[in-house]
Amino acid sequence: MDGMRFNYVFHFHGTMAANGQAYFKLPVNASLVHVSWGNDTTSTAGLQLGTSADVDGIIVDGACGTADVPAVFEAADFDGALCDQLSVPHFSKGDIIEAFIDYDDTTAAINATLVLTFTEG
Repeated sequence: MDGMRFNYVFHFHGTMAANGQAYFKLPVNASLVHVSWGNDTTSTAGLQLGTSADVDGIIVDGACGTADVPAVFEAADFDGALCDQLSVPHFSKGDIIEAFIDYDDTTAAINATLVLTFTEG
């Protein structure tokens, strides 16, 4: 058994007109095991994911999935300084996770959704 899984979901409704940000504090010790990042159009909006200490420490510049097919990121895709691309990153209770969305590469993201899946422990 790999522990209880829980998700944080961030949805940016409609056509994004500016960059987006999301912050949350982990309620327990947890490991990030999966990221899903998509939108309704051809935008490959960028994602930086990290902590309050290193804002791109997990994902430096993850392109958004397009046309309703989310991009998926797992341990091998976590290219930030907090990760080794072999094992999932582990965080302590109270750590602040940050997501920064660069909404517009050439087309603004529409109905962009970011889902982070953690395991407790």
